[in-house]
Amino acid sequence: MRTILSVLILSTCLFPALTISHERKNVGDMSVSFGGEPEPMLTGERQYLRWRFRDSKTEKPVSGLKDLQVTIKFAGKEFGPFDARGSRRNPGMYQTSLIFTVAGEGLATLNYKGGEKVKGFSVDFAFNVRAREEISIP
Repeated sequence: MRTILSVLILSTCLFPALTISHERKNVGDMSVSFGGEPEPMLTGERQYLRWRFRDSKTEKPVSGLKDLQVTIKFAGKEFGPFDARGSRRNPGMYQTSLIFTVAGEGLATLNYKGGEKVKGFSVDFAFNVRAREEISIP
């Protein structure tokens, strides 16, 4: 058990870019966290871009959002919109899946309607896709 824990701590220190990181923002009365899974995000693999919505006051998942559309700015171009859908197993989680063919930094913009009044909202999150070759062993 100590060996496993030591390896995990050491790998986190040596390879911080490989550790899991999710960004969080407040939008209206909701807290939104964003992440790509699996992490790290690599070229040539199906990546799930996921947003988790929680009520800012109660921390309960927010479900029932409508008209979720994702636009991606990547490699100097804009792609989309792509539909995002709610997760059946995880209330408050919405996702879309994409395959990135080149490494680089991008910006995901999620537009949706929801809340007590059906308003339009938008939230941006930056992300990074690494080349698979960076961590491959021949």
